[in-house]
Amino acid sequence: MTLHRLVAWLTLPRLAFAILFLALLVTRDLWDPDYFWHLATGQYIVTHGEIPRADIFSFTHPGKPWVAHEWLFQAMLYLIHEGFGDWGVKLMTALLPMTALYFVYRAARIVQPTGWMPVIGLMVIMILLSSFSTPRPQLVSFVLFAFHLFLLFRVKYAKADTRILGWFVPFMALWVNMHGGYVAGFALVGLFAATEAIQAWYRGWTAEDGRGLRVLAWVLVGMLLASALNPDHVRHWLYPFEVMGMEASRSMISEWASPDFHYLSGQLFLLLVFGYFALSAWRVSRPDLTELAMPMFFILMSLVAVRHQQLALLALLPFMARAWSQLPFETLRIRFARLEARWAARKGREMGGQLEGVLNLILLGVVLLIVVAYAPVREASFTERRDELAPFGAVEFIQQHGLRGRIFGTYHYGGYLIHALYPEQKVFIDGRADMYGDAFLKEHGDIYSGKVGWDKAFDHWQIDMVMTELNAPIHQLLLVRGDFVPVYADQHNGLLVRRELAKEKNLPILP
Repeated sequence: MTLHRLVAWLTLPRLAFAILFLALLVTRDLWDPDYFWHLATGQYIVTHGEIPRADIFSFTHPGKPWVAHEWLFQAMLYLIHEGFGDWGVKLMTALLPMTALYFVYRAARIVQPTGWMPVIGLMVIMILLSSFSTPRPQLVSFVLFAFHLFLLFRVKYAKADTRILGWFVPFMALWVNMHGGYVAGFALVGLFAATEAIQAWYRGWTAEDGRGLRVLAWVLVGMLLASALNPDHVRHWLYPFEVMGMEASRSMISEWASPDFHYLSGQLFLLLVFGYFALSAWRVSRPDLTELAMPMFFILMSLVAVRHQQLALLALLPFMARAWSQLPFETLRIRFARLEARWAARKGREMGGQLEGVLNLILLGVVLLIVVAYAPVREASFTERRDELAPFGAVEFIQQHGLRGRIFGTYHYGGYLIHALYPEQKVFIDGRADMYGDAFLKEHGDIYSGKVGWDKAFDHWQIDMVMTELNAPIHQLLLVRGDFVPVYADQHNGLLVRRELAKEKNLPILP
């Protein structure tokens, strides 16, 4: 692409996408409690040529049935990491949410072809969505959810042929093997079909309504059949609901809890929700049933569990653009149109009509320089605080001294232990809460927090090493009990081993 074409191509929305992508790329640390066991599972799938059907990572549940329902993403993640290293994974982690934002932005542009609101909304939603942008299978759900929403907007507002919705069928076969969020695809399309059918019945059926709704019905049937194309077939349909119904999911795992509006992210999300309803109440024409039911459903889901907030964010942008386009600001619209016309005329006179592109290119160059300068600083910062996120130092100590044995660890450390120590060592617990079940998650929590009877449950598993935060109750209790001694500690984590093992390995005992 020549410089002249680049300048002409680099409009304000494209500049916003470029800046958001670069910001996401450079600020992503490859840390997430589940990232490492996803990577290890992908390695197993690729190297063994099979999907594990039973637990292979823990010594507490060996051989227990395990639904590796995200196997396709895990294999893809491992292949990317193997071929391109950490930066390949970071690129994927930045590219997938940006692709989702592209689809919802395109949907917003269908109902509001001009104006700045979709660009501003895009940037606000990206800020909120960035905290969910970790190298996990949910990224695929972002993209496919946004793609489904985009095609539905094309059918409803751009009057595209409903047959384009046939794309949902093959994508459902992909989605069901990537992430349990495929259920959101059914919710999206099912809500759209139901609300459009109700409205068609209310205003009186037409031949066009009947044809469109028949296509939607067949698409839903096709999606249902496609969702059975997974290793567990129709049994897999119950799996997402079983996970959502787990007590541990609601009480112990933060992303399944309701959002906390004491934090800025929760407050901004709430502000967006209020903004949508304010725009809907103020618009000239009343919102139809689809425009109320679809965003409302995902907003309500986000209030049940914070992990659903990302889908609500993606749904809000195009529906807010639709409401914005219906506001009764005719005078302001005329003035904005005049300003845009004057700006366009000025761009036409100055620098051959490419002033905006030149300024955007200069700004993009400045951002690139900042990114290049900041990337090493970010890497150094992550290295300095890595032990705050995971027990990197404690694991290195185990590897250096050739320690073997059963490790009891903090719940969210399990994924990294699998990545670093499997297959030589197996874990007590990790992020696969669905496989372990409520009873065992509670048992682990009772041991970790030192509840009544913790010692009996702990001794049952014949633990050799304990790797937790220094302030963990189990760490302090074992020091008092005396049969475990400290052999490693950093600012955040500590490693205790049985006194006999410390003597056998001639390990230095810390004071």
